Amino acid sequence: MDTNQILIADDQYLRLLGLRSLLSECDGLEIVAEVHNETSILQEAYKASLILLNLELLEFQTEQIVLNLKSEYPDKKIILLTNFKNVSLLITARKLKPHGLLSTCSILPEYKTCMEEVIRGNYYEDPSIKSFLEKNQEEIEYVSHLLNNLDSLTRTEKKVLKQLTMNLNNSEISRTLNKSPKTIENHRTNISRKLDISGYNSLTYVALKFKDLITDLSYDPH
Repeated sequence: MDTNQILIADDQYLRLLGLRSLLSECDGLEIVAEVHNETSILQEAYKASLILLNLELLEFQTEQIVLNLKSEYPDKKIILLTNFKNVSLLITARKLKPHGLLSTCSILPEYKTCMEEVIRGNYYEDPSIKSFLEKNQEEIEYVSHLLNNLDSLTRTEKKVLKQLTMNLNNSEISRTLNKSPKTIENHRTNISRKLDISGYNSLTYVALKFKDLITDLSYDPH
């Protein structure tokens, strides 16, 4: 049987140990690198044909890592791990177009099936993820709509929205961004309009609920 080399990436040592233990039970796999920071992933990726990456890493800019890997190593197969109960993360994961998508709660048989399918050249998605998405179509449509609208925000509007993810009021945001409270209020109005959000407190609610999406926003101007 041919051996496939795999790199596993996680910023938590105990999770790395768990992944190592699971993957050691998969025939035909050899773990050639275990990395816990962004730089190491790109430096070590050449060793592997498969890359298993946790999308929810605390210290990583994971989405950018995936894009960099696809650019620098287009022949590598990327499998993402993500929380199958977080709609925004799942949508993000799918948009990155990995070769496989596994739940962080996946058990050994799912890992084995995923590795086998990806090695064959097929896309594999954990059944628990498919089932969850099918049951939450309404929220998926809303988050997809929100993601598209977030792209329309200006650089300053994104900064204001990120401040709202910390549940700050206008006065606090004005001090942080060195702008008047009135200016912040105007930005909030424009953000709500662009995101199709009505009600003064609704914007803060959305910012808090989808904090993970908003904190990943680029400041690139439009």
